[in-house]
Amino acid sequence: MNCELHLMLAMTRRFSKVRGAGFVSNKLKAFYLRKPRDEETVSVLDFKMDLDPAQNVDGGLLFHPQLYDHREVRFLHEHLREGDVFLDVGANIGFYSLVASRQVGPSGKVIAIEADPYNCDRLRKNIDLNDVCNIQVVNAGVADKEQVLRLGINPRHRGGNSFFREGPDGIDVECFPLLDIVNAQRIDRIDGVKLDIEGFEYRVMSRYLADADCALYPRFIIVEDNPKWSTKAGGSVLELLRKTGYRSLWSSKLNTIMVLS
Repeated sequence: MNCELHLMLAMTRRFSKVRGAGFVSNKLKAFYLRKPRDEETVSVLDFKMDLDPAQNVDGGLLFHPQLYDHREVRFLHEHLREGDVFLDVGANIGFYSLVASRQVGPSGKVIAIEADPYNCDRLRKNIDLNDVCNIQVVNAGVADKEQVLRLGINPRHRGGNSFFREGPDGIDVECFPLLDIVNAQRIDRIDGVKLDIEGFEYRVMSRYLADADCALYPRFIIVEDNPKWSTKAGGSVLELLRKTGYRSLWSSKLNTIMVLS
């Protein structure tokens, strides 16, 4: 790690969870990225991750891991237990998967589903860095039926890749209904889910909730809501979950934590 980054992280990683802390940290990150930077392997909370400072998610985890989705992380710490089963749908480079892995322990299981092969390679690298054995990686897309879809790539924010994204950058991805993936993993219950698939949440969950036995309904879901894509997706995933019996515990600009009543 170069001296400039070391000095910046010594400051930003001490910021408390107060309004404006993330803004200041992001300004420092932007200054650091005034020129090309190498990937860095650093401590993130209580594990290691290989991070690309130029990527949106990576940069946040590099400069202020204590602020990154801290309410969602606290919820996982409070509600995932030894032996639980957790699905990370849209796993990106594995932050949620690693947090959940520590919580569910060796008797538990984490299924990390990621459509982008590039992200998936980095996800596996981060798992290997931590000698984790309870995360099963699935490199596939999730949709409302088995099909091949074009995944639009966001070069600077590959966590924002979407099947709804249009543009010159994209790859073809084989997709499956979520229940097919669950059945292939031979699990008979799901304790928690993080669902972040850039607008496809409604299509995936409408098919899953229609086909899955109630025993396979997760007891909580951390879901990203993208209202701008609701019309294209066919509906609101939050309304769908509420009609199914979930209630909202907390919401931010993006994520909502919902529990099964």
